[in-house]
Amino acid sequence: MSKKTFLERLDDSVAWIWPKRWLEAKNVRRHYRWSPLIPIIMGIIGLISTILHGNMHTIGVAITAVGFVISGVYPTLGPIKYRCNTEYRDEYDIILSLKAYSFTGTTITSLSVIGCFSIAIMTIFSWDIHLISALLYQCGFLIGIVYNCLPTLFASWTTKPLPADDR
Repeated sequence: MSKKTFLERLDDSVAWIWPKRWLEAKNVRRHYRWSPLIPIIMGIIGLISTILHGNMHTIGVAITAVGFVISGVYPTLGPIKYRCNTEYRDEYDIILSLKAYSFTGTTITSLSVIGCFSIAIMTIFSWDIHLISALLYQCGFLIGIVYNCLPTLFASWTTKPLPADDR
């Protein structure tokens, strides 16, 4: 009988579940210069679809929700290294993430102010309450899309991608 503890056996059981190459894989940061625009455009199309076809607002909400799900990929695979990762972050990575998130925060604040005034104007002109609630719901999704995609876009356009040999 082996003298392994329960925790050591659990560590060994990971090899049964995950292939070894996944455990030892290095996280490669990629520059996405155009593809993060796809979820942003989907969110805007969903918002416009809801405004134009008010009685069919579920289609617009569905388009925006799909864009939100797609946007969740970019923070993980983009060029910004996060604090919670085990990767080494030097001063350049920290400054790049600070600049990217400062720009994103400013953009989200501006979009929120525009959205608040737009909703107030819609309320003044007696729009349907169900349409206004669907637009508010979609604005929340759109803010999430922008928060996920814009730092990746900012960092991808302000840095040069490394050659394939240096990754």
